[in-house]
Amino acid sequence: MGTNIIQSGEGVKRFIQRSASYPGISLEEALGFTTEVAKSFPSSQVINRNDIAAVLKKAAASIVREISASVQFQLFSKDKDGYKISPLFKKITNYLDQSERRKLIIEAFGSPKLYAELIEKFNNHAIPQELKTHLIRFHKIAEKAAPDAANVFIESAKFAGVLSDSGILTISPDMAQHLPHNDNVIDNGLSATEIFIENQVTSPVIRQQLQLTEMVNEEKVKIRLTGGKFAYLIYPLDLTKRDISVIQKQIEQLDLIIE
Repeated sequence: MGTNIIQSGEGVKRFIQRSASYPGISLEEALGFTTEVAKSFPSSQVINRNDIAAVLKKAAASIVREISASVQFQLFSKDKDGYKISPLFKKITNYLDQSERRKLIIEAFGSPKLYAELIEKFNNHAIPQELKTHLIRFHKIAEKAAPDAANVFIESAKFAGVLSDSGILTISPDMAQHLPHNDNVIDNGLSATEIFIENQVTSPVIRQQLQLTEMVNEEKVKIRLTGGKFAYLIYPLDLTKRDISVIQKQIEQLDLIIE
């Protein structure tokens, strides 16, 4: 998580917390949006935001959330000049049977980086009632954005048919192995603050003065173990050699416990 710095006209800097990206609309809404776009363009055509806004008769700045979510759910494919209707979306709309469609919907659901992380953490468990707190503390979602991010995740999980009435997230092992692991997911979405900027900051002067200052003071490394297990190493960026020695001692103690 970081901070965006905006210089006001009076020379006073205003700080806006920068959130990690998350789908701003549900998977069901993103499918509906992409379906409307697909009606007007060949699947092979590269389109940009202005093209999409024109056919939908909307302002380009008003559809940032929709485009970002469609990219994160892999319904749009990113291209250097814009977007294309994705192969996954084509399969979803031209499915062989309901079983295949369900698998494809689950694949789309598990595509956003944030959702891959949550699936890995909560699969076969109950989604916490305070999911927004988990998003803030462990997934770098800004405090103001967290309630919306949590609600959209739950709505999308219900639409994908992977969240029971009792709140248990369940994706079968054969389906889960086809989902992208969160360390392999490419995050093509916009952060909550970037969406805010696209919609609200229209002055070229303010845009030029906008600077991004990442405030990351720790690193998290995912370590793949045997049997499908994972370990996580979280360490401060100002790690010293003495700190490494302490970590090594802890690993030695763990080795003794296992023996």
